[in-house]
Amino acid sequence: MFSRLSIMIVTYKRDDLLGACLASIHTACPSMPQTVVVDNGDSPETQTLVQSYPNTTYIPSPGNPGFAGGSNLGLPACTGEYIASLNNDTLVHDEPFTCMMSYLDAHPSVGVILGKLRIPHLNNLLDGCGTMLSGTGYVNTRGFLVKDDPEFCQPSPVFAANGACFMFRKSLLEQMGGVWFHTHFKSYFEDVDFCHRAWISGAEVHYVPTPIVDHHHSLTSNQFPRLDILRQYYANMWFSHLTCLDAYGQLRVLPGFAFIYFGHSALRLCIGQFAYFGIHYSALRDVWRKRADIRRTRALVRATRKRSSREIFRLVMRSPPISYYAKLLRDIVKGKTI
Repeated sequence: MFSRLSIMIVTYKRDDLLGACLASIHTACPSMPQTVVVDNGDSPETQTLVQSYPNTTYIPSPGNPGFAGGSNLGLPACTGEYIASLNNDTLVHDEPFTCMMSYLDAHPSVGVILGKLRIPHLNNLLDGCGTMLSGTGYVNTRGFLVKDDPEFCQPSPVFAANGACFMFRKSLLEQMGGVWFHTHFKSYFEDVDFCHRAWISGAEVHYVPTPIVDHHHSLTSNQFPRLDILRQYYANMWFSHLTCLDAYGQLRVLPGFAFIYFGHSALRLCIGQFAYFGIHYSALRDVWRKRADIRRTRALVRATRKRSSREIFRLVMRSPPISYYAKLLRDIVKGKTI
């Protein structure tokens, strides 16, 4: 069965995490599915580590194009019918891939699935069981930082998968116009944008309660400046909404999204968090510079669209309670970042 599977891992430095990840795959799957490792650090030590495992392919990526760029670079080397994307800071235990492939086999309308993730260094709390879209265009994660519960033991449609562990049909990319991730996204929100485009193209995205996969949350992203991460995240959200939402979707979502975005920025200014205030406008400047890319991407999405925003909202829009936003405001005032 593993002959139908390719595993994709993008890594940057942190050979300790990558080594543990590869070892866990090899232990869980002694026959070792085809595994493609893209090294954004272009390190000889990483190459040696990867090549010590059977059926692995090492691809150097000078210049660190981020998770999105690295994934796109490794995609042509993936020969499987199904592609499982794993973060380098994940560990598999009871092998989850057979469960994921069986689910896709049994549900031809589903193009993307995510497995069950937990965070071992946070008392084994869940790392979310699927992302839902809110009426304001912001996303909220089901089951994030909670204990496992029977609610999360049933498969269900979700708006987007967690990029740390998901699987998709390689044939889906042709249905979506040939684009996996937008390379300029680098990292952050690329998984949400990909899944949004999957829904648009007529596929479904589901959460599936697979055997647990451990995710050492943020250990890779902590290598990069927090402000730069947030700037990329904000810019990618704007780009995704401007390209994926049809006219109805933009009228429905963008006013609330903009209100919260600029209100959040103003609040940062009022409480003296000037650097965080500034990145909101740096992100908008990045989006303005990509206006030609936005027009091209909108045209591609329009050509592949089989579901309207109205249909997608009906399926996977779930706004969080007001208490969610109240907690968000409290965290900002206390100096916590989002």
